[in-house]
Formats: sequence, C-alpha cells, structure tokens
Amino acid sequence: MKEDSLDLKLNKRLIKIIGGGLAGIEVAYICAHNGYRVHIFNKNQSELTYEKKEEPFAKLLQGELFNFQSPTFLTAEKFGKNIADIDGNFINLMKEKLCELPNVSYIESEIDEINPREITLIATGNNTTEKLLKNLTQIVGERKINYYSPSEIAFKNIDENKLFHDKDNLYHINLTEGEFSIIKDKMSAFSNEYDTTDLRGQQISGESLSKNEALRTAILRPIFNSCGKAYASLKLRKQDDIYYLTEFFTALSDEEQKEIFSNISALNGAKIVSYGKIYKKTYLSSSMCVNKYLQLKNEDNIFVCGGFFGVEGVMETLLTANYVAYNLMNMAEGKVLQEMTDNSCTKLLIDKLLQKNVLNHRLLSFNYDIINDENGKNIDTSAVFKFKEKFYGKYF
Repeated sequence: MKEDSLDLKLNKRLIKIIGGGLAGIEVAYICAHNGYRVHIFNKNQSELTYEKKEEPFAKLLQGELFNFQSPTFLTAEKFGKNIADIDGNFINLMKEKLCELPNVSYIESEIDEINPREITLIATGNNTTEKLLKNLTQIVGERKINYYSPSEIAFKNIDENKLFHDKDNLYHINLTEGEFSIIKDKMSAFSNEYDTTDLRGQQISGESLSKNEALRTAILRPIFNSCGKAYASLKLRKQDDIYYLTEFFTALSDEEQKEIFSNISALNGAKIVSYGKIYKKTYLSSSMCVNKYLQLKNEDNIFVCGGFFGVEGVMETLLTANYVAYNLMNMAEGKVLQEMTDNSCTKLLIDKLLQKNVLNHRLLSFNYDIINDENGKNIDTSAVFKFKEKFYGKYF
C-alpha cells in the first residue's frame, strides 16, 4: 500500500523507532494499533541476554504489564510462554506479526544520524552503532557509559578425578608454575596483536591482567587443598554435565583459547563447548541526559527506553517501552506529556535511574535495586490504569 493511501486512513503523524528488538517492537505495536504510522529501523541484533526474575518480583512486574496490556506480554500468554523466558525466536514471531500491520514499515537498515525534527525513539539496547553514538554525542555530549558483559568458557567431559572438589558444585583445577606460565605468556602474546586499552581499563580480561602481572593474584589465585598450596588455580562451576570457568574472562579468539587450555593437563580429553567473549556495550548516562518522560533533556522529539536507557531484564524493558509509547503519542498530538503514577513499578524504575550518580551508574535490575527501596514496599500495579485513562484510555 502506498504512503499516500495510508495518509487518508491514518493519522499523518509519523513515529520513527531506531531498534527492532524487544523495546522497539513493543512501542511499534502500541503506536500502530492507535493509528500512527510507524517506521522501525533495525540492524542485526545480538542474542538476547536478559536476567530472569525471582518471585515475588516477577508477579509484580507481570501484573503491571497486564494492566498496560503489553502486546509482548499478551502474546507470550497466548502461546503459553513465560514472559521471562522469551528468546530470539519469539521476537522474530512478534516482528512477523508487526510487519502485517499496514501502517508499519519495518526497515532492515541502520540509522547513523537523528533528525531532531522527527518524533524519534532510540531503542537500540546494547546494539547502538558507533556512527549513531557519534551523532548522539553532538546532542548529549560525552554522557555515555561503556560497560563490559563477559560470558564464561564452558567445558564438557572433564575427568573429576583430576579436579579438587571445593563445596557444592564448585571445583578447582590446580596449576603448576609451568602451566600458569604458559597461560600467562600466551595470553600476553596474543593480546599484543590487538588494542586492549578499554579492557585494561576495566581490569576484566585475563589478557589485560597478564600485562600488569595481576593474573595470578586477581583471577588465578592459588587455593589450599589437601595436597598443600597450588601455585595457581582455575575455578569451575558445575551445572548438569557442563563445567563453567568462573572469573576467567577473555576477549581472545576461539582458536587462541583452545591453544591456551590445551596445555592444562587436567583438561586433557575435555571439550570446550562454548568460548569466552567480552561484549563492549554502551548506554546513556540517564541521570544527565534524560528527563522523567524518557525524553532527551535538550531535544523534545527524541525519546529513549529499554537497555539504552539503562534498565536490565525483559519486564523492565517492556515497562519502559509501554510508558514511552504513550508519551510518543502525546508528543505526536501536541499534548502535555504525562508522568507515570507514583508507586508503580515503572515509576520506581525511572526514578531510580534518574537519581543514579554517573560515577556508579550501571544497568538497573528490579530485583537488586528497587525492592530494597522504601518506596518498593508500596507498589500498586493498578496505578497504570490511572496513567492510561488520563490521556489515552479511549484507545484501550
């Protein structure tokens, strides 16, 4: 259908969404079902990695999503899927259903520059391109935060007779001085081949620590056992029949990792089932850049939500997406923006992020950040109804 014919039936206001992941699709559904034209721009997404929620927090968040009538939440319920366990396949299903709507254009393309005259949502999560980040710097300044998300190396078929069992599901591999030296020398040599400035600054990777002589004292600390004190030790966590190497994070290639661990006698015959990775991710310093409406402070038409705003988790992402969708529609109609009602989960999430000091800013989780707040004891999930009825109750 041509754009001109759409304009005869639909509101001529256009809402532009950058990011076709969880948050972007959620907002697109809400706006499209309320008669807005939506252009959603997407680049290839990395694998979803959202933290699962424990009871009773999950029930609180799910209750508020139900009151929002979150499209993703309702679709998950329809298919009998737990909202906390949605994956890339489920997001693809949501995308397919979204693309069936006549007023939605889903465009597989990156956006490098924002037009401040267009009503725009940035929902790129952790996948914001360097070009777009550079353009945003011209708008918000150097008010972005990099963080590093490491994944663990995992082994299978390890002979437990070669391990030292600590307690519960924790094990150690005790290293000789020679084995440790091989790890250190190879990691140091491999890291010379590329720039690890950022990783050294975070003190997170094994190769970074091998550069400043902290590898043994920081992550390969020697463990005492019945045979005495080992020179150095690897720490393992067993889950089912898989052993995860804890604390040992690396940005080296798969082949480099394979070469390093082939020199450990206790790992002879073991198979690496997943290699370590360190993902550099970026999000806004929300307390400096964003107001209570999830709007950039110095650009009225630009909004953010989800991971790029600084929240972590499926349900937190969806809550901020639903909230920002209403204010995007308010902006398109020229109406006054609306603040979320007190004591709602969404309000608590937003307030907590806007209060964070840039020096200790990190991704925010409902479990660990909100529930310990005094206000968290007075959560009222029905507060969403009051928020919706004030401006857009007629649509729902």
